[in-house]
Amino acid sequence: MTRLVRNAQISTKTLYTRYSGKRDLFMAVVDRLVAPTATKVEALFEHDVTDVEDALRAAALQSAKHWISKTELGLYRLLIAEAERFPELADIYLASVEPLRVLTSAFLSRPEVTRILRIDDHVQAADDFGVLTARALREDALMGKIPSREEMVARVMGGVDRFLRMYRPENGQASE
Repeated sequence: MTRLVRNAQISTKTLYTRYSGKRDLFMAVVDRLVAPTATKVEALFEHDVTDVEDALRAAALQSAKHWISKTELGLYRLLIAEAERFPELADIYLASVEPLRVLTSAFLSRPEVTRILRIDDHVQAADDFGVLTARALREDALMGKIPSREEMVARVMGGVDRFLRMYRPENGQASE
């Protein structure tokens, strides 16, 4: 705390007026780091869609880029490293990823999507979409294996293709 006060060029009293201790300060820093995640995902499915597959591909690419960014990887590592000391970090992390799940689920229930995909459980489908398009990339990146742009695109597009095969009916149309 002494070094922080010195580097921030504030008094100890000022710091403790705002934060009651290290725990409060740490949680405030984590909250501030997590906040942009929710904001970034809101733009994924907000626009009008003329081509569902293109929209899914664009959203998957944007999402994958986000999850393997240095900032997100650092935050995720921090949350994992400190989760035992700060159990509430799990709630903060889950709250930060929930908007993506909700937005994806809502997108998958839109009429233009339900005309071409057969989805009974939109929340499960949203989870499947995330797993198929970004999970392995993020796990690799967490272990230091950052994919090239070309590899990332190929893997994400392959995940979207698998998702579409899972949910597209044989005849290509889900409803009349």
